[in-house]
Amino acid sequence: MDFMILRWAFKIFLFLLILLSLYLCAYPVLHNDVGYNEDIARDLLILQNITTTHKLTLIGPRTEAIGGLYHGPLWAYINLPAFIIGQGNPVSVGWFWIMLIACLTSLTYFVGKKIVNPTAGLLAAALVTIYSVQYADSLLNPFGALLFSSLFFYYFYKYIQSTKIIYLLISFFLIGILIQFEIAFGLPMLILSLLYLIPYLYKRKKLLHFFSIIILVVPLSTYVLFDIRHNFLQLHSIINHFGISAGDHRLTPIEMFQTRINGLVSSLFALANQQLWISIIMDVIYAFILIKVYLKKNFKNRQFYFLFTYFYLGYWPLSLYINGYVLTYHVLPFLPVALIILTSGYRLISKWVFAIAFTLILITYYIFASNQITGLSSNMYNNNNSWQFNFRVAKNVYSEVKSSFGYYIFFPDDLGYASRYAMTYTQKFYPHYTANPNIKMPITMLILAPTDNGPNSNRIWWIKNRVRINKAPRSVINYANGYKVEEYILTDEEIKVPSDPNLVNGLFFR
Repeated sequence: MDFMILRWAFKIFLFLLILLSLYLCAYPVLHNDVGYNEDIARDLLILQNITTTHKLTLIGPRTEAIGGLYHGPLWAYINLPAFIIGQGNPVSVGWFWIMLIACLTSLTYFVGKKIVNPTAGLLAAALVTIYSVQYADSLLNPFGALLFSSLFFYYFYKYIQSTKIIYLLISFFLIGILIQFEIAFGLPMLILSLLYLIPYLYKRKKLLHFFSIIILVVPLSTYVLFDIRHNFLQLHSIINHFGISAGDHRLTPIEMFQTRINGLVSSLFALANQQLWISIIMDVIYAFILIKVYLKKNFKNRQFYFLFTYFYLGYWPLSLYINGYVLTYHVLPFLPVALIILTSGYRLISKWVFAIAFTLILITYYIFASNQITGLSSNMYNNNNSWQFNFRVAKNVYSEVKSSFGYYIFFPDDLGYASRYAMTYTQKFYPHYTANPNIKMPITMLILAPTDNGPNSNRIWWIKNRVRINKAPRSVINYANGYKVEEYILTDEEIKVPSDPNLVNGLFFR
């Protein structure tokens, strides 16, 4: 009886831990803010474009590694209802992200319960939720792959276990969903699945099941339609970029080998090289669990452990397709199932050893979460990557002018998505006059972001040579983080001097 009470008390503790973690995930939106980098602003501009033009998009954000290749648009469509309900308010979308993280928690528990038992599911759900605090304020398309990855591994295993074709159909459909969200994860999962299935189906004389792959046409239909309309641009990009460097830096063979080994060791539990010691501890526990499962022939769902390890180990050789770095969000979708396997260790190793290891891991994840919350709260409304800061700048521009005006945005990458979306969103609060991007008018405002080389580096040159204004501003608003807003009063002759027509206005090669 005492043992039953203790077990229920522990489960209640884990449930409360999950609720606390979800509260920490919601910390920014509870303060009416979200993380607001260029990628988040780009996604908001995509959603705005869909709602204002009423035209569906066939592509999402471009990939980092291969020029001409894009992620799918599914992430945009998942966020679209929250965007519409919130009338474009990023904080409303931020609340929807918390719901998605709660779904991730639930799915991790579901798969953990099915593969191991409810206790392991709760342990893994608690860890995956507290880890989510690190990115909860600014979700991007790779989160979709993280959300659905555990279901893919579960249903692929269910097919291998039962050979029921329905499970294979679900698996291929989920692979298509993973590709939509993160090609760098989904495509290797497809290749590894095929490499596993070909001998498996041949041996069991079920080669006809292989035609289940046709269901991929449904989740990948946006790629098919886009390539048909654009002369197979993305297919050619994949073919032409074999071995090409990701970004501007090409790695040597030794660097490639080192980055893959480092990633192999540190990425299973989504920890950076700076936390290599805890990664090694977790990897050792994981390896010990595999050995114990291998020796224990009657262990429940033991094949699942080795199947998942096959996918993880197989990922790294396939990642050599691109000469470049494997980033954390490329492999983050492995995390939920890795944690499920790790937390199942309480059944295989000493309870005291597991309790110490779990506590150490939990503390590590909570330190990450605490650092994130501390960083957000210390400078929440003055951070360049804060929605409230960018919203405040936009409101200051509108309230300063109080009549129709033109404006230009300077940003180090030339895109300026953060200020661009803030300006278009703020327009709805000032319906009696309009703000016109990249147009000179009698009142012309310049929104100037700082650069890494100093607050004024390149900005003076940009004003004279690209906006082509050569006079002092009438007024200047300076911000503590280096941002600046300048107001210019232009004559008819100055307005006639055209600005650079190549200045970015809206989405550009997204």
